[in-house]
Amino acid sequence: MATFVELYGNALDVQLNSADRTHLFTTARRKHEINEAEREFVKQTECLTVQSTIALSTAVVAGSSGVHEVDLSTNLTDFLWLANQPVEVRYSDSNGLVTWYSREDLPRRDIQYLDRYQSGWRQASPSAPQTYYLRHDGTQLLLGLTPPPLFSTATTSETWDVVVNYVGWPTSMTNDSAVAFSSQAHLRPWHQALVHFAASRLERLRGDDEASDRQAGMFAGYVMDYLRRQRPKGGSQVTFDRQYRKDSGTRRDPRVDW
Repeated sequence: MATFVELYGNALDVQLNSADRTHLFTTARRKHEINEAEREFVKQTECLTVQSTIALSTAVVAGSSGVHEVDLSTNLTDFLWLANQPVEVRYSDSNGLVTWYSREDLPRRDIQYLDRYQSGWRQASPSAPQTYYLRHDGTQLLLGLTPPPLFSTATTSETWDVVVNYVGWPTSMTNDSAVAFSSQAHLRPWHQALVHFAASRLERLRGDDEASDRQAGMFAGYVMDYLRRQRPKGGSQVTFDRQYRKDSGTRRDPRVDW
């Protein structure tokens, strides 16, 4: 895998046709643009996804509150936005039996929807969460669950957790031996994309718009290549996304209007 020094050094030399480190294409500028390139690639491809489990506390649902809110900005300092995989809630009872709530059992709704269609949701009695939402409050990004999870007063061995899948903000590389994309080996084929993005930005310093556009196009090609390779291989099968009616397994009488 290409190291940080290889990306901002020799690899950029080739694309810029210059080994300048002290005048126009200084080392500091090279490093900055490679880090900017990594962040841009992550934003466009969502290639750095993180799964984090946050324990829910009984203290948050005390009283008559009908919601349970978790501050993502505090718990997930590298959070950008939610990934495609849905938010899930996991309940483990005192016997270790685990129940999951996700997708149809835990859809995402905005607060306007809840106000319109679920009157009184802010005062809902604790039970199994049925909906989650996101809202901003000053510097906080809050993930809310309603109704709030129900904790039994008879045992302390049960747990409620929320599992959040999100796109993470990569930490800037500073050490020459650092590897892009948090050293994830499966992303090695796209390291060169960072070089093209950085070269596109640096070419503007010498006013070569044509070269800048050419490098930007090569970066875009790597983005498209990554997205293409994430698609499922094989044929597609059309299925119902939601099960609207349960079948008990018994033979249906055609005379009955089901």
